Amino acid sequence: MERVKYILAIAVIFFALEFASGCTSKGEGTEKTYKAMDTVMSVTIYDKSERGKDVDKLLTACGSTIENYDNMFSVNSESSDVFKINASAGKSAEVSAETAQLIARASEISKGTGGLFDITVYPLSKAWGFTDKKYGVPSDAEIAALLGGVGYNKVSVSGSHVGLENGSGIDLGGIAKGYVSQMLANYLKSNGVQSAVINLGGNVQVIGSRLSGEKWGVGIRDPLDSEKTLGILSVSDTAVVTSGSYERYFEKDSVKYHHIIDPRTGKPADSDLVSVSIIACDGTTADALSTALFVMGSENAAEYQKANGGFEYVMVTKDKTVIVSPGIRDAFTLESDGYSIKTVN
Repeated sequence: MERVKYILAIAVIFFALEFASGCTSKGEGTEKTYKAMDTVMSVTIYDKSERGKDVDKLLTACGSTIENYDNMFSVNSESSDVFKINASAGKSAEVSAETAQLIARASEISKGTGGLFDITVYPLSKAWGFTDKKYGVPSDAEIAALLGGVGYNKVSVSGSHVGLENGSGIDLGGIAKGYVSQMLANYLKSNGVQSAVINLGGNVQVIGSRLSGEKWGVGIRDPLDSEKTLGILSVSDTAVVTSGSYERYFEKDSVKYHHIIDPRTGKPADSDLVSVSIIACDGTTADALSTALFVMGSENAAEYQKANGGFEYVMVTKDKTVIVSPGIRDAFTLESDGYSIKTVN
């Protein structure tokens, strides 16, 4: 595999560009960048010469789609569906069909993971300061009070109406980018695109393969060294989503607190993992499961995958063990030194 030709799947991209900037040439592809959902995103179409497709129009449409979803799912914008739902706690709010469907899907995944992925941890994330960057450590009493509003059973969906119990709040940040990447992939495929890369701030979804016929090389960031690539996955027509404790965190009194909240404790998840990458055909599923498996810890996550299937994983433990699911083992190449690799059968 050519080491320089891969897409780095990281959660933070270290440059800033304005939303919907102009198209640029990227090798054999045409790329457009966008700033939305608090990160920088890009879509690159490679089979631009086939069937006379208007690539610029497709990429502009992708930008409009991203902007629409950002406005729809934002937790802070007063015009968003999510804001409307949170403001209507104790009763129901009428929202777009897509928002209602995504919340219903989030509830399904929550139920399937025993509540370890849960969009109702929003009030806790807010208490820790991860929603507005006003970081602080809430008291045990405050956490206990907020935990009363956590649980997928606090949310109900009926058609385009979403109900939310008093004391609860939702945030779609753990599933929204995966959903958007899947919608973009569906749109591009429906317009005949057979080779493209969608990178929504580390949520990577690839369409088809490279023009050469080779699979894409998607790099996973080394969770202990942001300047390095942990390893490379050779994949096609799939999503790769990574969640890790290194993505967003703050330190207080020499203790590091990361943003992935355990719905059971109301505190940052304390498993043996520092990073989980999910490889799945559906970006929505990959996004949510990357959070759920991180909270589970490596042993329970491996058991969950065995019992449910439908996805593969690369998990990194605190003791620098890289655990790779059997179905993706031959497609993963370890790049960083100091790690050992293990496959769970």
